[in-house]
Amino acid sequence: MIRTLALVCALTACLPKPSDAGTPDVVRRAQVVSIGDRMAAIRLLEDEIKSGRNDPSVHPWALLHAGEQRRLSGDFATARTWFETLASRYPTHPLKDPARLGMALVDAETALSGNTLATLQLLDDKSVPTTMNADRYRILARVGADEGSPMPKVRGLAERAFEYGSHDPTVLARVQKSVGDLLKSAPSSPVPEPTGTPEEIAVQRSRAELKAGTFDAAKATAADAMETWPASQFLAELEYTIKRADAGNATVAGRVGVLLPKTGDYAPAAAQLEQVIQLANAEAGSPIELVFGDTLGTAEGTGAEIERLVIEEGCVAILGPLLKSNGDEAARRAQALRTPLVTLTQGGDPTAAGDFAFRGFMTLDHQIRALVDHSTERESHTKYAVLHPENGYGEAARDLFTAAVTKRGGEVVDVVSYATDTTDFRKAAQELGKKHLEERKAELWEMKREAKRREENPDKVMLPPIVEFDAIFIPDNHRRLVLVTSALAYEEFPVGTFRKHVDEEPIQLLGINAWNNPALVQTGGRYVQDSVFVDAFWDQDEDPIVQQFIETFTASIERSPRVIDALAWDATRLLTAAVLEGGDDRDAIQKAMGAVEIDDPVAGGQAFNEAREVDRSFHVLTIKRDGIIRWQPPQDDALEPGVNSLEQ
Repeated sequence: MIRTLALVCALTACLPKPSDAGTPDVVRRAQVVSIGDRMAAIRLLEDEIKSGRNDPSVHPWALLHAGEQRRLSGDFATARTWFETLASRYPTHPLKDPARLGMALVDAETALSGNTLATLQLLDDKSVPTTMNADRYRILARVGADEGSPMPKVRGLAERAFEYGSHDPTVLARVQKSVGDLLKSAPSSPVPEPTGTPEEIAVQRSRAELKAGTFDAAKATAADAMETWPASQFLAELEYTIKRADAGNATVAGRVGVLLPKTGDYAPAAAQLEQVIQLANAEAGSPIELVFGDTLGTAEGTGAEIERLVIEEGCVAILGPLLKSNGDEAARRAQALRTPLVTLTQGGDPTAAGDFAFRGFMTLDHQIRALVDHSTERESHTKYAVLHPENGYGEAARDLFTAAVTKRGGEVVDVVSYATDTTDFRKAAQELGKKHLEERKAELWEMKREAKRREENPDKVMLPPIVEFDAIFIPDNHRRLVLVTSALAYEEFPVGTFRKHVDEEPIQLLGINAWNNPALVQTGGRYVQDSVFVDAFWDQDEDPIVQQFIETFTASIERSPRVIDALAWDATRLLTAAVLEGGDDRDAIQKAMGAVEIDDPVAGGQAFNEAREVDRSFHVLTIKRDGIIRWQPPQDDALEPGVNSLEQ
């Protein structure tokens, strides 16, 4: 027996890789389906057998694999029937010996006779299903170990069982349980079987084969899955699996691709951001290698570059792109390539692409939620108005603000919009104050008659605004804000420190980081004082980490940092931390992304949250006569002399 086992080991020293050459399509599809649903594979094969076609290029294969799937399901009687049919009907076919091996494996379930063992030992591996070979070598390894065969030979058999068993999770678990103790490197606990639909399990298998470097197997599995499920949600990933396998699936530890629009209208902004990313890496000691790609500012260019960076350059993670129009496209590609990506976009919904897509920038939604949290908790506001520009940004801000207020139990009672190309905002202010209502005409005429009785100019009489809210949200830039607030004051809204009547309750103005400009203090004057807005970065922050960042940035790049620079700085450092944790394993980097933290962010973001967005804290800022400062609880200060004047 020992001499025979030694002979088997010598004969099988060069283990052939499974090949799909010549395998009919129906069998290939059944092999893929069987991973998650063996009975579905059996139905597919037996339908072919019973169809009456008896195509000699298909029928023997269907018999062999139907028998094997029946054997694996535990239906040994039917399995033997199919094997015997193949052997008797096709006595000279190359698949006759695999059918004999199948019968021997069925017989081994009840008794391991000398004839059965000889069949397992002596038949060639050629055209034999991988699951048969796995069980054949499993039995031979166990027999050899039990009968005292030399351990190097026994381990060789066990290794072959594991290699062949890797193609079917059920068989692999059986191999591991039977001969796992014979290999020093074999896991001590059973390998868990993949879960999910047959489609999902097939995709998991192609991923594992690609990662293991068995590129032919990965390509075959991916191609079979694409043929079996042509409308698969994983179609892009399966296509990339084949491309990556053809290219050798290069992965270079520490190499990070950066997507920026280096040519076109946004090239100057891209050049500035490239400097920031390089500086962030240099200040950390250059732990990663940066490879910059040019998206050309288009979705097509973005797709081409992310493919090049991952497949050709071997980048293990991607930073970018910058433009919101390309962020979602990059995220979809990164997910299909299973490569972690941190976008630098504010708009879009890149994280919807899947668990490999992260966002490093703050969004409008992030700002609005922070603003509403402050307004409701610290200012006790419950009713709001929204005055917004008629563009996509303004409408998105309106909807996000309304949703956030509603969630907090508040109410948006008035919404008014204005054209972005207008220079006169009084019409919008009048609409907000309900001065345009038909029923208020009588009120205006009565006010004019009263002015005449007092010998005052009736033409200067103005209806007072009807105010049914505590605060006004204005999602616009600081330049237009000045014109909007001037119109509000002209229409006698008590905004800023302006009051038409001293006893009026002030209406607080609420805004976003587009207000964060020192020029607003002077240009907005009294009308914007005591307003509140939020931002992730504030250059007056006394935090030593922020001030050190500003000093380093200014000395190296010779300009003051903006919020976009601070966000890119933190995003680079977060991604770097995950890349260093995961090495050349993209899956490990993706996992690390959810766990890494940086202890010195300059834009309020230490880590990614469960939604794969940066969990960011915001500065709540307000405007005073002398500048923009951090918000503090208000005090009952007396109004300055002359506050009831429109003059600044």
